[in-house]
Amino acid sequence: MSTRLMDLTAGVPGLEHHERPDYQDRVELTRADRWALVNPFNPLSWTIGSVVQLASVTALFGTVHPVLLLLPLAGLPSVVATMRAQRQWLRLRESQAESNRVLRHLQDLITQLSAAKEIRIFGLTDELLRRRRALFFDLEHARLRQSIRATSLTTLGWLFFSACFVAALAFTVDLVQRGEATVGSVVLVLGLGASINLQLSILAWNAAWLIRTHGSVVNLLWLRDYADGARRAVRPERPVPTPKTLRDGIRFQDVSFHYAGIDRPVLDHVDLFLPAGSTIAIVGENGAGKTTLVKLLNRFYEPTGGAILVDGQDLAWFPVDEWRQRLAAGFQDFARLQLLARESIGVGDLARADGTRRADRGRADARRRARPAVDAAVGARDPARTRVRRRRRPVGRAVAEGRAGPGDDARGGAVADARRADREPRRADRTRAVRTLRAGRTRLRARRRRDHDPGQPPLLDGPHG
Repeated sequence: MSTRLMDLTAGVPGLEHHERPDYQDRVELTRADRWALVNPFNPLSWTIGSVVQLASVTALFGTVHPVLLLLPLAGLPSVVATMRAQRQWLRLRESQAESNRVLRHLQDLITQLSAAKEIRIFGLTDELLRRRRALFFDLEHARLRQSIRATSLTTLGWLFFSACFVAALAFTVDLVQRGEATVGSVVLVLGLGASINLQLSILAWNAAWLIRTHGSVVNLLWLRDYADGARRAVRPERPVPTPKTLRDGIRFQDVSFHYAGIDRPVLDHVDLFLPAGSTIAIVGENGAGKTTLVKLLNRFYEPTGGAILVDGQDLAWFPVDEWRQRLAAGFQDFARLQLLARESIGVGDLARADGTRRADRGRADARRRARPAVDAAVGARDPARTRVRRRRRPVGRAVAEGRAGPGDDARGGAVADARRADREPRRADRTRAVRTLRAGRTRLRARRRRDHDPGQPPLLDGPHG
């Protein structure tokens, strides 16, 4: 089930779902209820079995006197109270899904390495602990209030059943005194009373289980439908082949874009041409839309207005997977994969990920020096030991993704968001490695204004492009 959930999330072509609170709530609830989804038919079959057993006990009551057939009905309030309490629990869990994500984030923030330096330098430990403690107690108080309400309702239901059972037992004793029943009938009612109490408890528990499983299935189906809808939305009705080599270039034609839930545009009627084989630098302030341009080129999002043309054809006409096979990208917020160093680089070209020649295309002595490092494991403590070495890996992935080594045919238009790559030392080695990818490619580099030569005008100006 965990694999299925991962497939549904990673199988969505774009990134918008990662930014939607309602989607994240569904993922949180489904993740917590994986146990209920292993076999969702169990609660249904067990509930039916409980009803059948309860009907058998009820029939035995009828052999003593028809009035006693009403006794099982006295247990319905407790069953209804249990089901109502379970629905209230489900609503509470849904309302707390976002808060639970924040709670887990605060815990990860405090306990993991990624933020350890800032937490210590700025003295944030006490503040983060205070926030987590306050949020935890708020959530626990809400759960405690719900527990009290649920316990009160179910207790009232069982008290009502107990009163009815005592009345049924007194009625049976009266029948014995009038000679209409035997002493064995009293013993039978006593035994069946314990049995029906057990069956009603099992029925209430199974009904609560069924309600929770139903909610889990609904969430899972919602995620499945969302993934299917997202794939349909980017699937062209009449797909055209993705060009192997750019001949004209990439043109942004009156492109506008805003993120879901935000009315303010990030890109507003942008016109831009990226000639084939050129290197383009886009410079602007934070929030100017530089990274958004790259995301649109990677089809992580679709423009809300205008079109992106590739050699005169709308980018939306190309199958997403085929288009991305023509791209290489190194993002500033790159992923640190828990793999061997050579595998972390090799994911840029999975077909050749077993070898190390993509990890280093330099001289033979450089390759010999690199072999111990590329065979090292990448974990929470990066064996590369320096930020510079860690940040070379996404560049290596982009090089590997290019798939155009010496002697290979030039292919595809590569788009790179290497916003911070220029700050790394030994840029000459990387430049020589990337030069082999230049023919027939368009390279796009996004940088903040403060990293840019002030003598050069930015292509993107202002806070929103």
